[in-house]
Order: sequence, then structure tokens, then C-alpha cells
Amino acid sequence: MIDVKDLGAYLVTGGAGGIGTAVCERLVEAGMTVVVADASEQSAKDVAKRLDCDYAAVDLRNRASVNDAVARVIREHSAISGVVNCAGVTRLMDFFEITTEDWHWMMDINALGTMHVMQAVGSRMRDAGTGGSIVNIASIAGKGYRQTSNAAYAATKGAVLALTKVAAIQLAPYNIRVNAVCPGPTNSPLLSVHNTPEAQGRISEMVEHVPLRRFSEPSDIAAAVQYLLTANTVTGQSMNVDGGLVLD
Repeated sequence: MIDVKDLGAYLVTGGAGGIGTAVCERLVEAGMTVVVADASEQSAKDVAKRLDCDYAAVDLRNRASVNDAVARVIREHSAISGVVNCAGVTRLMDFFEITTEDWHWMMDINALGTMHVMQAVGSRMRDAGTGGSIVNIASIAGKGYRQTSNAAYAATKGAVLALTKVAAIQLAPYNIRVNAVCPGPTNSPLLSVHNTPEAQGRISEMVEHVPLRRFSEPSDIAAAVQYLLTANTVTGQSMNVDGGLVLD
């Protein structure tokens, strides 16, 4: 495992959300220098203030915004040692309800946004010769989980998984490791897409299909993220944290 002392900052996108905040908390507790990044500057600032760390506002859909945020982190913290791509969006939709606008909204944030961050951070790690670690938050939806919120969301997470594998090979010569965590149903704000009267039965059904008979907590995802950030010979892997729903 890597000693986190005297390393650069760890950037967490979606850091003001449920899983993202849990990741920030876990890394701060481990002594890492954390930058909370979020589309909402005020939300990022609030989390950072509570955790006594730095924050950045970023629009993942905009390459310039991502590049500016990464450059600012490096100016203030000398280097980026790792990044966690936590930001993600979805909503509960039937297959035939998905519009072109829905597709682009989810794909631009979940997949293209992940690519923007990986390119911006990876190029800095490459040029500095420091190596580093990238952890993408995908989902078991990207592996065909049948109770996903919608097919377009699943497609974005499948894209993240493919990107993780290919990037792991192409960035390995620069000692940059790339892995993914695939949460199953998790008690986070994103699960609230199912929080409608017609969806309550669906949530109960989801729990019944989990072998461990419980949803994951954001802290469970954060523990997996910390491991992958610091496991210095692990790359190209996708770790399921789902109570046993998907076995691969």
C-alpha cells in the first residue's frame, strides 16, 4: 500500500453528494489532502468547510472548466496524486420514455465528464512523471443489473467501465493506475430517484434480491475507493460493492 504522507492532493468530483462526501470523509480521516469538487460551488464549499479541506467548482461537461479546476488544484497543492470520479446523475424512466435530451444529459455528465477529468489529471501526472491513481465510480447497472433506474444510465456506466479498462492499459506506461468501483443499490441521494409512491414496492423488491438483504452505505463504497487509490499493483479492475448481486 502507498504511504499517503507528503503526497499531492486527491480530487473528488461529485464530492458534495452522498457517496462523494463519504469518500471525502474517508480520505481526510486517512490523512490525505482532499479537494471537494462539485457542480455546486456552495455545496462543495460547505462540505470542505466541515472537513477542513479545499474545494473547487467544476462543470464536468465543459473541458475548459475541468482543465481550470485541475490547474488550480496543482497550483495550490503542487500535484494531484489521485482522482475519484464520483459525479453522476440519473432519473427513473421506462425504456420508451428516454429522450435524446435525457441521453445527452446523463452521458455528458456520467461518461464524457469522467473522460474530461481523466484526460486533464492523467496528462498532468504523465508530464510530471509522478504517476498516480484514478478511481471511477461506475455501477453494476453497467454490467446489466436489471433493476437499474433506466437503460441510458446503464449505458453511461457501461461506457465508464470500458473507459476504465482501456485507460488502464494505455496509461500504465506512465505508472497511472485506473480502476472502478461498481456500487449496487446504495443508501445515497441518487437512490431517491426511486422515492415515489409507485416506486416504493420496487425498492422493497430490490432489497429482497440482494443476497445480504441490505443496501450498501456510502461508507462501504468509500472503503473500496480508498483501497483502490492506494493498492499500487491493482489496475484495470472493477470492484462490485453490492451485497452479492453481481458475481464476476
